[in-house]
Amino acid sequence: MLVVLLASFFSMNMGASGFAPSMAAPYGARFLSRRASLLLFSAFVSLGAVLAGKRVVQTLSTEVFSVRSTDIRVALIVMAAATLSLFAANLLRVPQSTSQVTVAALAGVGWRMGWLRAAPFRLMVPLWFLLPFTAYLVTLALGSCAHPRLRRWIMDKELVQRYHLLALLVITSSCYAAFSIGSNNVANAVGPLVGARMGGPLGASLLVAPLFGIGGLVLGKGNLQTAGRELVPLGILSSSLVSAVGASLLLLASAFGMPASEVQIKLGAIFAVGVLKNGHREMFRNPAARRALLVWAVAPLFSLATAYLMALLALHP
Repeated sequence: MLVVLLASFFSMNMGASGFAPSMAAPYGARFLSRRASLLLFSAFVSLGAVLAGKRVVQTLSTEVFSVRSTDIRVALIVMAAATLSLFAANLLRVPQSTSQVTVAALAGVGWRMGWLRAAPFRLMVPLWFLLPFTAYLVTLALGSCAHPRLRRWIMDKELVQRYHLLALLVITSSCYAAFSIGSNNVANAVGPLVGARMGGPLGASLLVAPLFGIGGLVLGKGNLQTAGRELVPLGILSSSLVSAVGASLLLLASAFGMPASEVQIKLGAIFAVGVLKNGHREMFRNPAARRALLVWAVAPLFSLATAYLMALLALHP
């Protein structure tokens, strides 16, 4: 029962963190209310988990550790360490990488127990740096190379008031982003449960995915404000561009079975929009941007250290 409750709380914190970058576009453009954003987010996260999430679940449940299966204590430690890191980031109103804190917690336990396998990290860790940078470069290139009139459209948040039919484009791209979250980030809670033989991938995904929406409702307001309105007030086309670039890169990671940071990929694209609007110096002097970069660096290390100490106290090689 305890591990189920912890998995639920972990999933709610992941939902709070993932809800912000996936729905920042229609919310920041004022096409959707917070409640409507939550309903769509929950539905498409669940679809992504069921239809495209199996490969990442396999990576987290069977490929990180050298042992064939773990036990409930390991699942508890991993989710407790990751949840503490994620909850702290949510309190600071910074959308945080659920994948990184989960993998860091797994690494902490594996390091302590001598179970850690290096092979999955050879692709995973470089991707954590490459994907947000790729999102930044792709968004910057597309915005910079656009026709001058289209570029003005991309930069002009007042278009929100004049082209209401384009709301469908923004909402669709955000639902696509939520689907990509389901394909990748739901596995962060499902993987430890499956590894501890507490359920199959499909059943655990159906349990976990709806909790993402509840987490967005309860804990996600501050993150949504940070991503949607404090970093960059998004316009119609820039909103769609951010969602499409981020979701496509995350689905690519899911296809390879690699847990990746949807938050950092999406905010990499949002940073690019900010640079197009205000320049590099002004964007990276933004206090919200600096706070996000600091939390991104510290949270995985905190998760790894916490999991290692818990394993030191509770587990024996």
